[in-house]
Amino acid sequence: MRSFFKTYYAPNNAVLTVVGDVDVNEVKKMVEKHFANIPSQPAAPRADLTEPTQTKEKRVSQTDKLANLPALAIGYHIPPQNSPDFPAMALLVQILQGGDSSRWYQRLVKEKELTLDLSGGLNYFGNEFDYTGPMIMTTRTTYKPGHTADEVIKEMDSVVAELNSKGVTEKELADAKVQYRSNFYSQIESGFGKAHLLSALALFRDDPQQINSLLTPFENVTAAQVKAAAAKYLVATNRTAIDRVPEAKPQPKTGQ
Repeated sequence: MRSFFKTYYAPNNAVLTVVGDVDVNEVKKMVEKHFANIPSQPAAPRADLTEPTQTKEKRVSQTDKLANLPALAIGYHIPPQNSPDFPAMALLVQILQGGDSSRWYQRLVKEKELTLDLSGGLNYFGNEFDYTGPMIMTTRTTYKPGHTADEVIKEMDSVVAELNSKGVTEKELADAKVQYRSNFYSQIESGFGKAHLLSALALFRDDPQQINSLLTPFENVTAAQVKAAAAKYLVATNRTAIDRVPEAKPQPKTGQ
């Protein structure tokens, strides 16, 4: 534990971000006072985050003794942030599962009435930028008893097939860009959100100034690029699906 702390909690392995209406010179003095005397340490080796290409669909079935309803979770490998396909994929996520008007929500919840909800995103427990390495698109839905995970996946694949054949409409793409832009500005509106994003850009890209131009690649995405991303990444061999169902309750004995 001592060795880990000494290696990874060294100042040369950290980013300090201060946001707000502050006096820069005064802040620098405080930083010098509290951090300047902490010695640097040899740089820790970077972890190898590469993953082998998935070539076969993975299915997992589980039971849960505490669950009342069955649920399905699906993960697709998607390109890293520095890939030219990433902005198109991020907007495709909005189109497929970015709210009640999204394609998967409309098909599964509204039209077919197979599921009760639908949620998901990129780097589900963070955002598109506070992460480095392989990325994943996650989808989670609770489906109704009497139906199966196969039925749900079949309908999701049907929506993707329509995307592959017809692409997305210009209105869908424009709406996705508006929603994406709104989410981005909502994040940096708060002091914490802005500090968090600046820190991530400094830590992973060594360029916090990118906060001023992050939206540009997303604004320039075309409908053709979204269609190509769907065909390339949303394939069965590139996903893992986990079907989690309630554990069967023991039948009461005769006379009970």
